[in-house]
Formats: sequence, structure tokens, C-alpha cells
Amino acid sequence: MSVDATPLNHHLRDVCERALYTAAEAFLAVFVVTDLSTVESALSAAGAALLSAVKTIVIERKRALG
Repeated sequence: MSVDATPLNHHLRDVCERALYTAAEAFLAVFVVTDLSTVESALSAAGAALLSAVKTIVIERKRALG
């Protein structure tokens, strides 16, 4: 299996990686600072980070297509 090393694919991979780290950090921040009953809040914070990445990818795709 070959990996396409175009700059756009590299950039999208970078966006996804940063979003996953941000989601994990947001989850842990809410979960550690509060208690076990806030798992839903922690998941919401992580979900917001992932939605931000999806938004960034959509905007960049639209710009690339003209």
C-alpha cells in the first residue's frame, strides 16, 4: 500500500493529528479537573475539537476546488 505524499494530504493528516491530540487534551482536562460524573461533558469537549477539524478540512477542500 502506497501513501500519497502530496502537500494537501500531508496537511490534512496534520490537521487530523492535531485535532485528535486536542480532543484528548480537552477530554482529560474536563475529566481530571472534575469527577467521574462528568464523562458526558468530557466527551462533548472532545467532540468539539473533532468537529473543528472537520470544519477545517471542509473549508480547505472548498478552497482547493476553487
